[in-house]
Amino acid sequence: MESGQPVSNHRFWILRPKDNKCLPTEERRNCSGMTTVLASTIMFLLLFAGITVLYADNSEAGDTPSIFISPFIVGGEDANIQNYPFVVSIQFRGSHKCGGVVINNNVVLTAAHCINRAMSTDTNGWVVVAGRRDMLNIEEGQILRVKCTKIHPDFSHKATMLLHDIGLIWLDGTFNWSDSIQPAKLSKTWSIVSRPWVQTVEKFVVTTIGWGRLSHQGALPNILRQVEQTLSTEDHCLRTLQSEEAESLYNPIMFCTDDKGKEACNGDSGGPVIYDGEVVGIVSHGYGSKRGCEHATGWKMKVPFYYKWIQEEVKQGSCFEKKKVFCYYGSWSMNRNGGGKLEVDDIDPFICTDVIYAFAGLDSDSSIVSLRKEIDLLEDGGKGGYERFTSLKELNPNLKTWISVGGWDEGSLKYSQMASEGESRAKFITSVVEFLQKYGFDGVDIHWLYPGLRGGSNSDKANLVLLLRELRESLDKNGLLLSIAVGAKKDQTDTAYNIVEISRSVHYVILLTHSYHGHWEKFTGFNAPLYPQSNFTSEFSIYNNVIWTVHHWIANKVDKRKLILGIAAFGRSWILEDPADHFVGSNAIGGGTPGIFSDEFGLLSYTEICINIKNGWEEIQDNYTKSPYAFLGNRWVSYDNVWSVRLKSDLINKSVLGGAAIWSLENDDFLNFCGGGKNPLIQTVKDTLGVL
Repeated sequence: MESGQPVSNHRFWILRPKDNKCLPTEERRNCSGMTTVLASTIMFLLLFAGITVLYADNSEAGDTPSIFISPFIVGGEDANIQNYPFVVSIQFRGSHKCGGVVINNNVVLTAAHCINRAMSTDTNGWVVVAGRRDMLNIEEGQILRVKCTKIHPDFSHKATMLLHDIGLIWLDGTFNWSDSIQPAKLSKTWSIVSRPWVQTVEKFVVTTIGWGRLSHQGALPNILRQVEQTLSTEDHCLRTLQSEEAESLYNPIMFCTDDKGKEACNGDSGGPVIYDGEVVGIVSHGYGSKRGCEHATGWKMKVPFYYKWIQEEVKQGSCFEKKKVFCYYGSWSMNRNGGGKLEVDDIDPFICTDVIYAFAGLDSDSSIVSLRKEIDLLEDGGKGGYERFTSLKELNPNLKTWISVGGWDEGSLKYSQMASEGESRAKFITSVVEFLQKYGFDGVDIHWLYPGLRGGSNSDKANLVLLLRELRESLDKNGLLLSIAVGAKKDQTDTAYNIVEISRSVHYVILLTHSYHGHWEKFTGFNAPLYPQSNFTSEFSIYNNVIWTVHHWIANKVDKRKLILGIAAFGRSWILEDPADHFVGSNAIGGGTPGIFSDEFGLLSYTEICINIKNGWEEIQDNYTKSPYAFLGNRWVSYDNVWSVRLKSDLINKSVLGGAAIWSLENDDFLNFCGGGKNPLIQTVKDTLGVL
C-alpha cells in the first residue's frame, strides 16, 4: 500500500449492548432481516480473527461508533530487519498474530492481550519467528516454540481501555545472535516526557515496527514495515477516549499517537515503538471508526514504567515454576582423605538451588540430634558443620539450606515409635523448629527409611501422614520448609506412603530413584535404570526403574510440581563370579571393593568410576534401560553418567516435575579429575533444566 492511499469504504453493523439499537456506518437502517444476519456474521468473523470489539457507552444511534481494535501498521514503508533485529513475529500454526520484542535469547516482550486469549492456557502451535524480514522466505531467520507466558498482574480491560497491557513469553530454546537477531535496548527512563506533557511546539517522533495489515480490510503483509508517528499531547489523548469512565482510567503508563493515515493496525499489537534507538513503547490498542486504522488513535504502553517488572520477571523466570536442583551433602566427607575430601567451605554455593546436610538423627527422647558432634557442632573443638553450611547463604542469598533427618544407618524403628504417639510427635516437631532456627536452616528433609519396613509398624503409613501434617503446620507458622525423601521400589511405596496425603503436606517429595539394585543381590544390575530391562515379562524388571516410579506417583495424584527426581552421582559395584561373564544379571560373589575416596563396600563415587574408565575399564551404554555400566576383570559397576543424567533431566522437563535431587555433592567430580569440568553431573542437570 502506498503511503496516504485511500481505504475502501467498507460497511459493517454493530449492535450496541446498552439499548440494542443498531449503529449504521452510512445510514440508519433497521435491525431485522439481512442486516441482523450480516451483523452476526461480521461479529463472528471479528471474534474468530481475534479482534476485540467494544463499544463506547456515549455513542448514540447515527453517531460514528468507537471501535476498540487490536492495532496494525498503515501508511508506512518497508523496513530492513538488520535495522530492527529485535522485532519478532508471534505466530499460531504459521499465521502471524502479533509482534514482539526480543529482550534476551529466550524471552520476548509483547502486549498482554496477545497472550491473554489463548496462549496463556495452551502454548501448542504457538511459535516466535525472529530474523525474518519476509515471512514468505521460510529459509530466513529462526523459529522457537513458546514454552510459557506471563502477563502483568494488573492487566485489565475496562471501558474500552486496556490497562497494563504488557506480557512476557519464554521460549523453548534460545536464539543464536546474528546481524538480524539481537536483543533490544529497553528504555529505562521516559526522556520524551521529562519535559512538560502539554501542548508544545516541539514534536517527538517515534517509529513503530510490524507486519500488520496495510489497511483495516487489507491482508497481512509479508514484508516488515515501519511508520514514523508524532506523539500526541496528554489532553488530546484524553479527548479521544470519548467517555468520562475511560478518562478516569487514563494513566501515565500509556501514550498515544494520532497521525491521520499513519498508524498501527491488526497484527502490530505487541510490536516495538522506538525513540532514539531504544524501545520506549509496546503497541497496545486503538480507537477506530468506519474509516479504519488510518484514522485511529493508537495507544501504546510506556516501557520505562515496566522496566523493573520486566527485569525481575526475566531474572526469576517466573512464568513457570523454576526447577529445583537439590544437592545432598554427606557431611562425613569432611573426614575423607585426598581428592574425596569436601569441606563445607569448598562447596560451590551457586551449583545448586538447595543444599541438604546429611544427616541429623533422633535421640531416645524423640528430639532431633547431631549424629557426629565432632563435625556438626562447634562445641569441644568441633568443625561447626551446621553453621558453616548455613553460612553459604552469605555468598548466595538465594540458596536454601536444609537438614536431613534419618538415613539408612538410623534405621526405621525409632522413627516408627516417635510417629506413633501425639506426644512424641509434638516433642519432635518442637525440637525441629528450634533446631532449624538455632542453626539457620531453611527447612527439614524427613529421610525415614522406610515406614512399615526395617523394624517399622503396620501403622507407620497412617502415622507418617499425621507427622507430616502436624510438622507442616508448625513449620508454616515459622516460615520454614518441609520435604520428604521416599523409597522408589514398589514394595516400599505400597507399604510406606499415602501419596495423596503426603503430597498435601510437604513442599517437596524427593524420589530416591538410585538404588533399585545393589550388592545385597547375588547378581549384577542397574542401580538407577531409566527404563525396564529387556525382559519385560519380569515384574522385577517392570517395577525397578525410574519411569515406573515416576508414573506410579503421578498416577496416584502427587502434585507433579512437588515431585523431585533423585539422580545418583555414585554407582553400585560387585565382584563377578566369572570375569568372562560381565553382563547385566551376571552372577556375583559380593559387593565391590571400596574406592580410594569413598571407602565404602559395594559403592563407588562418580569420580572413582570416571577415573577407572580413564585407566582402562570398559564402559557400555545400555539402550534398553538408558543406563551405563563398566567392568575390568572381575570388577563391575552400574552408575549414571552425563548421557544418562541428561535423559533423566529430559524426563523431568517432559513430565513437568519440580526438579532433581543429586546424591551427592562429594561424589560428583568436584575437582575435575576426569576433565569434564567440575561437577559434570550436577552441571548437566542444571543445563538441561535451564537453571542458571
